[in-house]
Amino acid sequence: MYNVIMRISQKEVDIMLCAAYIVPYSPLLLPMIHDEVQDQLQKTLSGYHQAAKEISEYHPDTIVIISTKAFGYKDYIHIAPGDAASGSFAKYEHSEYALAVEYDTVLVNQICSLAKHNHIPAGKRGEHSPELDTGTMVPLFFINQYMSSYRVVRISTSEVDFEQLDRLGQCISAAAEDIDRKIVIIVSGELSKRLSEESPYGYHKDAAVFDQFILSSLKDNDPKAWDNINPDLVKASGQTILGALQMLKGAVSDTLFRTTPISYEAPFGIGWLVASFHNKDLNIYRDLARSAMLHYWKYGKGMTKIDASDQGLKRRGGVIVSLYLYGDLYAYAGTIHPTYPTIAQEIVHNAQIAGFHNSQKPPLTKEQLMRCEIKIHILSEYEPIFFIEDLNVKYDGLIVTNNQKQGLVFPSTAGIQTPAQQLALALKKGNIDADEYFTMERFQLEHC
Repeated sequence: MYNVIMRISQKEVDIMLCAAYIVPYSPLLLPMIHDEVQDQLQKTLSGYHQAAKEISEYHPDTIVIISTKAFGYKDYIHIAPGDAASGSFAKYEHSEYALAVEYDTVLVNQICSLAKHNHIPAGKRGEHSPELDTGTMVPLFFINQYMSSYRVVRISTSEVDFEQLDRLGQCISAAAEDIDRKIVIIVSGELSKRLSEESPYGYHKDAAVFDQFILSSLKDNDPKAWDNINPDLVKASGQTILGALQMLKGAVSDTLFRTTPISYEAPFGIGWLVASFHNKDLNIYRDLARSAMLHYWKYGKGMTKIDASDQGLKRRGGVIVSLYLYGDLYAYAGTIHPTYPTIAQEIVHNAQIAGFHNSQKPPLTKEQLMRCEIKIHILSEYEPIFFIEDLNVKYDGLIVTNNQKQGLVFPSTAGIQTPAQQLALALKKGNIDADEYFTMERFQLEHC
């Protein structure tokens, strides 16, 4: 077995593979071609627009499309050569709708170089036709509604064994990191083609089981399950997407992606899936925490390149990062007073402590990092108070201090109904006697 050599320098690098998506390619989704069926396809159309919008927000340099409709070979994985390509929907009697792309020749050459080094049968030889296929054009039709500046790498599927497909996927993400290319991967294909008598491919009673298997693996964040799918089930489904999924699995295998089915429906007896693979959280605070843990897991050291451009991350404050697995608290780390110039630095530090240096729990595994829920609480600046009547237990937290001893109670703590109860609990936590001298400060807690 060969290993893909990921030639990454010792300097800190970003994760160049931003995200990945699974989308269908049917021209029925395009309003100018089949406007009469658009009302029947709203679930997929909504999912497609969500995916396209998300892709635009990543601002990728290059979109890598693994198309199950592109011409391919049984024993060779073809990567489209040349500088550019174009195509139209002429076969659907709409030649006026055309699309042209510029290929990312540098990335293509790097993928081919890594494939050759790792003895993977893949490259630019044997182009059947330079014209873009519908598996490429349909996803780009939606993406072009949200962005226009990007290059493309187009890869066909093949019947080579799963291991080789997986390793080519590794080559894709490794090549992107080698040349600092920010990419999004798209698998363009359909699931089962035999879900009802309506399908032009016929019906098979077990076809739906294949689709449910794929959906379940995504809900469980477990693409590795694709390695063990029943061959009889694959045959019954009439699918053509599994090879492309294996490439995708290889590409995301070294990064902590969370898989999310966005939409699924089976019009005309064919399974249409829109799904996403993200290592990014739409919440800037949680995203930073997860990125910090991802960096530590991957490189074995703390993240020092921190983007604190958002105003919310520039302020100072204490931060508590809590990690939950399967609904239960797994680990947490926090600072009740600011120890760094920005909240961003507090989040990074505490996330790394919670994930990998918690004395009560072992370091998070890759699978746990994929699944963990992150909660972040930011503590406002403390305000001295002199009377417990100044506390609102629903909105105010309390910290009491006696020399080196401190006790802290969060707002809305279970079982706390009055300021007196909140004070009593804070004193107990700090091991401070009520007869001792102590100071009181209140704070608010921001949930992120």
